[in-house]
Amino acid sequence: MTGGGLVGIGHEVDRHTVIRPHNLAMKRGSLMNYRALFVGFGVTMLLFTGCGTENPPTPTPKSLPYESTLLGRGHQIFSNTCTPCHGQNGQGISGPALWGPNSAVAGFPGFSQLEQFIQQNMPASNPGSLTPAQAQAVASFLWHQNHR
Repeated sequence: MTGGGLVGIGHEVDRHTVIRPHNLAMKRGSLMNYRALFVGFGVTMLLFTGCGTENPPTPTPKSLPYESTLLGRGHQIFSNTCTPCHGQNGQGISGPALWGPNSAVAGFPGFSQLEQFIQQNMPASNPGSLTPAQAQAVASFLWHQNHR
């Protein structure tokens, strides 16, 4: 076609031709199927919006069944082992403060990272000397001080 015609669905039309739904190559039933497919896809995408690659929540001492016993042991170990550097109230002396919004503990992304750090690096005078159970107890006590 010449002279500024428009191309319609499957055929050419001139500027003044009105394309009516019954003129379209796609039947109404097919159009409804596409709409249903589009709506279904949209709903599916909304359902998956909440799914992501975020790490699962780190278990905290609050979820441990023996919380009070663990916290008591952690406090005792902290008092005997950690206070020379961190102070009785965790305020920090030669070591950093251990509770509060700007504390070293507040910088840990989760409980397990704190527990692992304590196990491998504390006390500073004898790194790695705490047993895994002692490190868990101290981490529980410190985590509780920062998340109550």
